[in-house]
Amino acid sequence: MGYKNNAMIIIKRYCKNLFEKIKKKSLRRTIISNMVIMGLLPLALGILLVYIGSTKIIRNSIGVNFKEIAKETADKVDIIIHNEIDELYYLTISPDIRNAVKRSNQSNQTTVDNQASMHLKQLKFYEKDKYVAIYVTDKRGIVVAATDSEYDLYKTNIELWKNLNNFEINKVHLRDIYFNEKDSNPLMSIIVPIMEDGAAIGNIKTILKTDLLNRVILDVKIDKTGHANLVDSEGTIVICPIFPPRSHSINLPLMKLIINDESGWAVAEDDAHGGKNSIVGFAPAKITFDPNLNFGDKKWYIFVRQHPDETYSPINRLLFIVMLSGILMVAILSTFGVYAANRIGKPILLLKEGAELIGKGNFEYRLNIDTGDEITSLSREFNNMAEKLTGLYNQLTEERNKLESILLSVGDGIIVADDDNRVIMVNPAVEDIMGVDKEHIIGKSIFPCHGNPDRVEEFIKQPNKISCSATSTVGEKTVEIVATIIRTGEKTVGSVMTMRDVTINKKMERELKGYSEHLEKMIDERTKEIKETKDYLQSLLENANDVIFTINRDGIFTYINQKIEDWGYKKKELLGHSIFNILTNQHEDQRFNKSIRDGEKKIYEIDLLNKRGDIRNVVISLSPVSSENGDITNILVIARDITDRKRVQSQMNKAEKLAAIGQLVTGIAHEINNPLGGMQNCVRTLYLEGYDENVRRRYLPLLEKGLKRVDSVIRNLLDFAKEPQFNFSEHNLDEIILETLKLVEYKINENNLELKLDLNAGKLQYILDLNHLQQVFLNIIINAIQAMPLDGILSIKSEERLDSLFIIISDTGMGIPEENLSKIFDPFFTTKDVGIGTGLGLSVSYSIIKGLGGRIEVQSEVNKGTIFTIVIPKKIANEIKISN
Repeated sequence: MGYKNNAMIIIKRYCKNLFEKIKKKSLRRTIISNMVIMGLLPLALGILLVYIGSTKIIRNSIGVNFKEIAKETADKVDIIIHNEIDELYYLTISPDIRNAVKRSNQSNQTTVDNQASMHLKQLKFYEKDKYVAIYVTDKRGIVVAATDSEYDLYKTNIELWKNLNNFEINKVHLRDIYFNEKDSNPLMSIIVPIMEDGAAIGNIKTILKTDLLNRVILDVKIDKTGHANLVDSEGTIVICPIFPPRSHSINLPLMKLIINDESGWAVAEDDAHGGKNSIVGFAPAKITFDPNLNFGDKKWYIFVRQHPDETYSPINRLLFIVMLSGILMVAILSTFGVYAANRIGKPILLLKEGAELIGKGNFEYRLNIDTGDEITSLSREFNNMAEKLTGLYNQLTEERNKLESILLSVGDGIIVADDDNRVIMVNPAVEDIMGVDKEHIIGKSIFPCHGNPDRVEEFIKQPNKISCSATSTVGEKTVEIVATIIRTGEKTVGSVMTMRDVTINKKMERELKGYSEHLEKMIDERTKEIKETKDYLQSLLENANDVIFTINRDGIFTYINQKIEDWGYKKKELLGHSIFNILTNQHEDQRFNKSIRDGEKKIYEIDLLNKRGDIRNVVISLSPVSSENGDITNILVIARDITDRKRVQSQMNKAEKLAAIGQLVTGIAHEINNPLGGMQNCVRTLYLEGYDENVRRRYLPLLEKGLKRVDSVIRNLLDFAKEPQFNFSEHNLDEIILETLKLVEYKINENNLELKLDLNAGKLQYILDLNHLQQVFLNIIINAIQAMPLDGILSIKSEERLDSLFIIISDTGMGIPEENLSKIFDPFFTTKDVGIGTGLGLSVSYSIIKGLGGRIEVQSEVNKGTIFTIVIPKKIANEIKISN
């Protein structure tokens, strides 16, 4: 019965809420308002879209119209000025005018030629109401002929026209509109050169009135307030039907809209005539953009405007019509809403009465409504709901019985109390935990069961709390108790207490605590070991024989060991500062900087400065230090000072140089002794048998050949001993290579060699020494040819890389043994037969390239060939000139 009462309470509460919602709003008013809103929203949206679309079309139509008017007006301005220029060009071919100018240029006269002046006045197109004056000047700017002697044009314009004679004299010059000092009328000036044999011999100059231009501008009228304006690129209004010429300017935003190379239209916030958000059309006067015409720094533009009230009047009329249509549709929809509300409202009231009866528990009540529409279906569904409520009630009863059986079988103790805190249910687990029968608990207060009644009672009185927990001792058991409040909305309807025997859990917690304490002890010991290891590693770093430090990707010191003090620095002096502060200037190149920035693993030999400024030679090893995710955070650097070792190495090099001098002397003696022995034999034979003509013919050429051999050795020795004197000039690298090949072309053909060229140095001119480079190329190419007695491939490649030029010469010959590669640049070292080479060619070539600031590299493999790579600095000729 208790469960049935609870179900009835829930159903009644639901129905009560439904009735309250129905009472809050009038059903008829709701139907009418909803119909009006649902009908009006799409209608209003459609009207709004029509209005926006129509407004856009009207605005675009007006803008395009204004644009076309502005473009047509600008074209008329161009035609007027072009006509005036064409008329003046017609004058330049007049014989009277040309002869008068020639005579003035030849005689240096300063008088006006009356015949030419009369010719100007008698011309058909000279009209007083159009021109103020026309006159002709020679190439000095002296007036030769004029139509008006009283108008003082010479003094007011002489400086301008004299300058024009010396600057762009072959162009037509058009002066912007200005005002006459006598009568303040607006005037224009046009100057056309008189050309002969491609040069200007004089000018025809005219001053004309702007009446025709004014008419073109002022004739543009659009309704009552629309008109055209001529403005220049500085924003000054030159011609306007409202303002006097040049008395008014347009603002900067309007200038930005109008000053455009192409015609168009836009909406201007201020049209400079009192209009806001005006539609304006604009177009440039193309003649002022003509590169063959000098108009100065200004340009002309036409812009057309109309007062916004007049422009937007069609749009406002459209808005009025749209609003009127909307009001009419609201009235029509309201009428239909009243009709629909009356037709729908009565059946719904019947539904309301049925709902009240169901809410009171009368599940047997049924509705009988037949309107032939959805309300009939709704009444049927209502009847179905009543039948389902009856079945639901029976189902809830069964569910309650199942729930009770579940509670009775739960292993935790469960005690349920009502809103008076009286126990209404106890499951068997409570009896086992507390050791009492449920008869001693049911119907009594639940508070003693919690073990702490005062705390639970205080908890239940707090409306914001839902549950609380506590641990209590029942006999030898440890019990965990959780009290939960049951609320419906803000009202407390009861409480539930669960009890769980946690005796074993508490025992495990105590054991876990012991394990935790043991673990903490082990962690402390491990932390101590890590600290000792860290201190040990710190000691190793600080007492290392090398300077060890770390830098970030920007080259900033982040750690330094105390070995840095050997260079005179303190740690705090360098930490946080750049490594480049202690390096010499030669390490400011991109290669070393890139290695640090990219975190490359490299070994460098660098020079740095100690605290006293002395240079120390140091070998550094760079190793990247990465984080857990693989990002490079720092660079570990190990630096070893090799200054003393290099000093010893230098002493050893000096000893090696002395040994090389001995080898040089030996080589010289060997190279000279061989021909000298043959020469002595020839001299001895000639001394004994010189009277014999046959003997002389035989031994004198041999004697001469030996002398040439000695001379060649000495000459090569001198070339090797002296520093090369370079003679730089502009040359193309590929052309030098091709000229060098012409010198050995016969040898290439003689040995039946294949020549492969890949010349990519381009067509640029470089600053090079022609003779010395040819000598280097010739030495290496001849060696390559001699390495391939018959057949083979000789390849030559040139290219530019960054700041250097690369020349790669390779052959497919016998190659150089590995033990000889380090000696090929030594003087007098040669593997050729005696008399074929002196061993100085590659040594001299090495000295030349080194003197040019470059290097020679060689790669070779026996029976596979040799590759010589020559690298010299790139100096482009035009860059050298610009820098000078």
